[in-house]
Amino acid sequence: MPVRIAVASDAAFCFVYEDNLRLLREAGAEIVTFSPLNERSLPPAVSGVYLPGGYPELFAERLAANTGMIRDIRSAAERDMPMYAECGGFIYLTQGMAGPDGTPLADFSGLFPVRTRMLPKRKALGYRQVNYAADTFMAAADESARGHEFHYSEIGEMSDDIDRCYRVTRQGLDLGTEGYRIRNCLASYIHLHFGSNPTLLQLLSPPAGSTHHADLEVVLHLAFKVIEPAQHRSHPNLVQLSKLCYKITLIASSCREAGVNPALPRNCKRNEIHVNPLTL
Repeated sequence: MPVRIAVASDAAFCFVYEDNLRLLREAGAEIVTFSPLNERSLPPAVSGVYLPGGYPELFAERLAANTGMIRDIRSAAERDMPMYAECGGFIYLTQGMAGPDGTPLADFSGLFPVRTRMLPKRKALGYRQVNYAADTFMAAADESARGHEFHYSEIGEMSDDIDRCYRVTRQGLDLGTEGYRIRNCLASYIHLHFGSNPTLLQLLSPPAGSTHHADLEVVLHLAFKVIEPAQHRSHPNLVQLSKLCYKITLIASSCREAGVNPALPRNCKRNEIHVNPLTL
């Protein structure tokens, strides 16, 4: 069964790299579009949410009035469902829109404890290099990706309690930290292009605690450390390797019988994987 990814798509969320959707499909995902403007809940049986850019500020009252969708988005985040939001999608995950003086104008999802206000002039425009400063469900620390930033809005001061997962640069110039994370939700003003780093397709991983098998997670973590990285291909402990592979096979089999989807550990770098131990 393909992993189902819910992708926001309507007049408020209409800016997305089509390459990103194509790459997700080619990686085996089923893209299921939904409308935060017109639908009351997320599509059923999805394993992740992608909130692209757009113009939520132009539809602020309608988005705020759709409290059913807001509750469902919050519920998905509280269940640790992987959720990736960029620019307009990020704005939708803040507390909502505010006027120039900070007066609240419309309430959104409120996952991030800041409000967004529009500016009379452009705030940012240009290509960006992102280096991951922490492990996320999309990429591990020290991975990199590229994208662009373009917006006329800004958020309030983000609490220091919120993780910053990106170090952002432009042609070598340090632009500071960004890529805000709460639970398993990663949000940013930057539109990442998934083609810039194939590990970004880890968006396909199911949320922790729902479809992961805890024992399998531990064994895979050990196995990938011993078996998979190229520098460990000549590891001498073949007996340990054999036992690990055998245990993986047994656990994977029990997972499939129970309808559980064995997933890679989130801190495993996929570009280090050369053999899938589940096929050994």
